[in-house]
Amino acid sequence: MKTLILGANGQIAQWVVADSTDTDFVLTSKHASDGVMALDAADSKALIAAMQGVDVVYANLNDGGRTPRIARTIVHAMHETGVKRLIWIATIGIYDEISAANKDLVRLQLGTIHDENAYMGQQVMAAQIIEASDVNYTIIRPNELTTEPEIHPVIFQRDHEELRAGGPITRRSVAAYVRELIADPTLDVRASVAISE
Repeated sequence: MKTLILGANGQIAQWVVADSTDTDFVLTSKHASDGVMALDAADSKALIAAMQGVDVVYANLNDGGRTPRIARTIVHAMHETGVKRLIWIATIGIYDEISAANKDLVRLQLGTIHDENAYMGQQVMAAQIIEASDVNYTIIRPNELTTEPEIHPVIFQRDHEELRAGGPITRRSVAAYVRELIADPTLDVRASVAISE
């Protein structure tokens, strides 16, 4: 199994790699670092080249106002190369599945789902592009992220309408779920999954 990681310098991606023993990774990020090659995920030609021979694309990106463009470029590159499996990290709240008590705080921090210039609006548009495609995606919507190094029990919510349950989740717990998705190409295919602790 060969997995292309877009955004390999991110903390979740680093845990995915650190805790994996039997996966071949191609590590890329917008900025190169030790063992990670530079790749702009909005560059279609570069992305197509990076996807050669890949089984899974795992996108762990936070690129401001370019997120929808990057989602569109990834889907296009997957069509061009025949790669079918996409794991995409989004955020909780893209379906407005936040309780009334927490909505004001989320809107203050991330903007609204209807504001195309806000972080939340960008996440919504990217998810819509992916969901309208024919790739075998899994969109992960983690709750608030923490940096503790533990893996904790996780609440999985697959219904878009279900209000967020549980609390903040460690990045390492999210990484454990990503590893499950990489290992099992049939798990949560064409699903958007909220995860919390």
